[in-house]
Amino acid sequence: MSPGIVFNIELGTLPPGVVRIVLGPILKKLTPVRGRPLMGGPRVPVRVNWTASLGINPPLILTMDYGMLVTAVLAENRQVLEAVNPEEVERFIQEILKAKTIHLYAMGRMQLSVRAFAMRLKHMGIETYVVYDTTSPQIGPGDLLIGHCAVTNVELNVVRLAKAAGARVALLTAHPENEHGKLADLCVRVPG
Repeated sequence: MSPGIVFNIELGTLPPGVVRIVLGPILKKLTPVRGRPLMGGPRVPVRVNWTASLGINPPLILTMDYGMLVTAVLAENRQVLEAVNPEEVERFIQEILKAKTIHLYAMGRMQLSVRAFAMRLKHMGIETYVVYDTTSPQIGPGDLLIGHCAVTNVELNVVRLAKAAGARVALLTAHPENEHGKLADLCVRVPG
């Protein structure tokens, strides 16, 4: 095995843990390894080693330092969270506290975070539901729809229906200027 070629790639392209990705015709395997930091900030050092595994001559095996990955993830999250307006967050909390029930909406990967948030709200004794679950009651006056969603007609229809039923709407979004944001009672801008 050669000593390898060292280069950096964007953190957003590197999920934590062990994953397999296909880049062109070469299979790459990402695994944590020990090593000294090569570069700080939002980029993660990746060491490329040529090997003869997987029947590809020569395949690339990408390895990254776990400590550097943690540092980069924390730095990226800090950068996003510090860009959120604290006044919007305070208004968001007040909306949650005054609502009769909370209805959370998201699709795909964003729904996973919404489900986790629903569980935390339930743990705090707040009546909470995820839109489209079989146990969700009808939304109405005094309720709050919290949307963490993309900008598509599906999400727009959910917001419109909640407003038509008399509910208030709060959105967590990178784009409060879109039509969803204009319909919402409150937008918390989370840069993305």
